[in-house]
Amino acid sequence: GLVYMVMFLGAVQVFVFAPDVLIRVFNAVSGLLFPALAPARDAGPFWVSMSASMMYCISALSYMLWRNPVRWADMAVPLVIAKFASSACGAGFFVAGLLHPETGWATLANITIMLTDLPLGLWLAWAYLQVPREPRAD
Repeated sequence: GLVYMVMFLGAVQVFVFAPDVLIRVFNAVSGLLFPALAPARDAGPFWVSMSASMMYCISALSYMLWRNPVRWADMAVPLVIAKFASSACGAGFFVAGLLHPETGWATLANITIMLTDLPLGLWLAWAYLQVPREPRAD
């Protein structure tokens, strides 16, 4: 569990701060091991795959919370973290785009992430704090 967590926390730093480097590494490795494969031109399909898995996890956690909010209240914590992280990234990319217009990141799409996910994260955090707690065996 802890090793997996550390690996994912490291990977997310690469995803956020060096996505182009990641694609270049994939292409370099692919060129050495699988030269018949076309190189990735951008990270589009890669990020769709990564974000789709997150959305499925969020859907599963939300279902668990809906089915039994007292039993699964702790499942709100990863949801809150996901909503705050996406809000920070969306706002961060938007602001970076304002500061560096050549990036093209100051888009309605980027700021919409923050405008939708921040209220959801705040509401989930509030709801989590309202749920009566059952005694835990652990």
